[in-house]
Amino acid sequence: MPVVIKLKQIVISILILANWSAANAQNARLVIDPQAHAGIVNDLVFTSNGKFLISVSDDKTIRIWDVEKGMLDRTLRTFSGDGSEGAIYALALSPDSRFLAVGGYFQMNEIRIINLERDTEVVVLKGHSNVITSLDFSNDGLKLASSDATGIIRLWDIGFSDGVITGTSEKVLEGHTAQVYDISFAPNSKQLVSASYDGSLKLWDLTEVEKPISMTMHIDKVQSCSFSSDGKWIVSGGNKGKVILWDKRGAFSKFLASIGEPVRDIAVLGDELIISGSKGYRFSLSSSVSNGQLAVPFSATSAVAISSTNLVALAGGAQGTIIVYDLKSNEPLQLFKSRTQKIARIGISNDTTVVFSNSNEEFTSGINLSSLSYIWETTKLEGIATENHEENGYKLLPIDKYTLSTGFSGKVEMNPRIDGRLRSFTIIDDETIAVGGDYSLKLYSREGEFKTELKGFNSAITSIASINNRIVGLSQDKTIRIWNTSTSELLATIFLTSKNDWICWTPQGYYQASSGGEKYIGWQIDEEANKPSKFYKSSVFASKFHAPEMVKQTIGTGSFEIAKEKVKEGKAIFASSNVKLPNKEASAKPSKIVSAAPVIEWITPELQTFELNQPKITIKAKVKSASKIKLVKILINGRPSSNSRGVVIPKSVGEFDILVEQELVLSNEINEVRIFVANQEAKMVSEKRVINLANAGARGQGRSLDIINYMDRPDLYILSIGISDYVLPEYDLNYADDDAGSITEVFEKIGTKVYKNINSTKLLNSEADKQAILDAFDNLTHKVQAKDMVLIFIASHGINKEGKFFILPHDADLIQKPEVVVSWKDITQTLSELPSNVIVMIDACRSGQLGVNLTKFGANNTEALRSASSDENGLVLMAASTGSESALETPQWGHGAFTLSILEGIEKGKADIKPDGTIYLRELDFYVSERTIELTNDVQHPTTQKPSTISRLSIVNLNK
Repeated sequence: MPVVIKLKQIVISILILANWSAANAQNARLVIDPQAHAGIVNDLVFTSNGKFLISVSDDKTIRIWDVEKGMLDRTLRTFSGDGSEGAIYALALSPDSRFLAVGGYFQMNEIRIINLERDTEVVVLKGHSNVITSLDFSNDGLKLASSDATGIIRLWDIGFSDGVITGTSEKVLEGHTAQVYDISFAPNSKQLVSASYDGSLKLWDLTEVEKPISMTMHIDKVQSCSFSSDGKWIVSGGNKGKVILWDKRGAFSKFLASIGEPVRDIAVLGDELIISGSKGYRFSLSSSVSNGQLAVPFSATSAVAISSTNLVALAGGAQGTIIVYDLKSNEPLQLFKSRTQKIARIGISNDTTVVFSNSNEEFTSGINLSSLSYIWETTKLEGIATENHEENGYKLLPIDKYTLSTGFSGKVEMNPRIDGRLRSFTIIDDETIAVGGDYSLKLYSREGEFKTELKGFNSAITSIASINNRIVGLSQDKTIRIWNTSTSELLATIFLTSKNDWICWTPQGYYQASSGGEKYIGWQIDEEANKPSKFYKSSVFASKFHAPEMVKQTIGTGSFEIAKEKVKEGKAIFASSNVKLPNKEASAKPSKIVSAAPVIEWITPELQTFELNQPKITIKAKVKSASKIKLVKILINGRPSSNSRGVVIPKSVGEFDILVEQELVLSNEINEVRIFVANQEAKMVSEKRVINLANAGARGQGRSLDIINYMDRPDLYILSIGISDYVLPEYDLNYADDDAGSITEVFEKIGTKVYKNINSTKLLNSEADKQAILDAFDNLTHKVQAKDMVLIFIASHGINKEGKFFILPHDADLIQKPEVVVSWKDITQTLSELPSNVIVMIDACRSGQLGVNLTKFGANNTEALRSASSDENGLVLMAASTGSESALETPQWGHGAFTLSILEGIEKGKADIKPDGTIYLRELDFYVSERTIELTNDVQHPTTQKPSTISRLSIVNLNK
């Protein structure tokens, strides 16, 4: 259910904002994707089997969660207008879970029905004159009810024609004098109950034309209502905290509960009643007895849903966190939350490092805008400017929530509608102050006269700071923006995550990011109302927009146009020689590049989830491209299909169009199939097709020999490389060889519980010369099958030379024999062709005893990790350190900190966080990261990256 305050604002603002134009449909815009909701969750629903949870939010997204795996399955987008346009307030799921209806603040106040089996077809229902507040399907799936902020309820007849859903308006229900907040069908589909801000409920008999029964025991706004599962009762919740039970004829029965706070939402299943308030409250519907409370990690809930499998989901908080409980154990099962880093205030130093803190205490970290690198230590920074309220005899002082005194005779008056409340303010110099509000950031003279407005953000400015003609502003969505105060030009935006990944981009789309930061922004193209929006991760267009020097120069010069000329003329001082020049088309019109991405249309399988009784299937898809197609790969669970590697560009159906047709032999019980396509502008993967191998009735009973037994245990292949003793003593390390040996031993021991055969190769010290390393990687390509697992462990030195990353083998000599290095690109290429899952653990940024010949090379691993873990290459990477950090080793540990953390996590089972006997990649990542930071006193920060095409990955099973 939508939040009360938000809807009030929407009802007003819908009258003053300009209508969205269809001409904007092909305009690509950059949007943030924190891999979860970034705004209030307004409604929730479980699928009929309880396996998936669907949520909608102020952030304009539909998120579908895999409850068992505890992860985001996919995201759907419908419309992303300016400000609140596009916010989704209501959803309803058809009884068979095939169709999802959503509504909210859309440009035509329409309802959109999405086919979840394809995620493509949308039916649009028009008729409401204001924002949609609630939706509900009837139990027979033949009717849809909708309500809006004017109090109107509409009934729609839902039909099917040639497998396509249709909707026609049946009748309009009028009677409420204020907005309707919730509606609910009776199980027999013949009655409908509605709850309104006019303080009443109304019970509608859908078989008659008589006036509804008015139910008026609440003394304030009624925010929620629901029929019981058997249809005998109606439950309602009000703003004063009263929960009332009514009979099916609308007669008052009793006060069921009083929680002393507004009831945001209610959910009923059998005798179980869940009330959504500041937390979840459990009550017995029949006895009114409290069955306890469900604690939540936020101050107030906004929505609740209950599943047929006795799960309950509660959403709340400004960032849209969702917690899922198992009602049988009353224990939390999953937590879905934004990966946004919590930031309370910001500052900027003389060397243009933006610093931030999650409290009002000292700054903890920062982003250096000159080098575009993450800064873990801020105590040595000089001249940090923060929000400054007093200087040179005048003081800024808030008079009330809309008025700021400038300290002289002047004052700044905020317009409640245009600016919102006063949220932040600072002195820039003797002549200028900056004032941030809910909706604006403006510059004024010290007498309070308006100078200019800084634009380019979507939420309240909560902290600001200024230095050297630059002003930085922290938005409520936790993005940080940098403007030129002289010209008011927005220069760049920064987004940071709780795992310290980050991305910084210009308004034109150029960006630099940490190794895992690219996935947090993307390009969205809004289509017509009957089509879902297109969304492309920023990495799809990396060849066009990943241009760090453009970002640096834009911030440094204070102008994108000047930066563009500097880079083109070669006048910039570059950190490396492989600088990417601005693409003329990209800088002129990013939408032209984004719209040139290949379009992949599935033919077979047609449906998103498909069940198969035997392991062979021929897939078909049509690829349309605006430019020549360079590469096609078929991926199964993120890895190249073993019988389709090196797919030739298939049958041509047009100059730049192809038909992909390939027989696949599946070896997994669950197979997520995608098609990777690269053209001149983009590299992208298709939507997935999930092919489940059904339990073949007579496994082994007359089956042909070419049918794979997909329940066979996999083999484990371990390649462990550890080099402590180099030909040149100045390169020597202490424990790299011990690390490699110990990792092998642990996986050999634990792996016998999971894997059929364990094939391990150790290359230690003199065994690990360049040729031996290359041979070992090549050997894997002749043995590994799709069902297997490959583990690579590398402990050595690594260098970054002219933007390319290399591993130093035992026989390395960078001065006399610079060619004796192992190219990370070559390693990635070899491993990317393996059909199995591949995990690479790399500790190749050792501090050790760095000699003069080695320290002149950088060791930044960012681009190496980014490339290897891309959707194209599909490797899972666990790296001992981030960026240019060194990895630590000491005699006290007898290992590197990273390796010690892995050994503890697996051998001692400490990484089994849940615990359920299985250590998943996410659990190992969490334990290794936290433990390494603890061991090194926050000096070393491991990072784990995986492609989006690989979901939950189990590392070891401790119980088998």
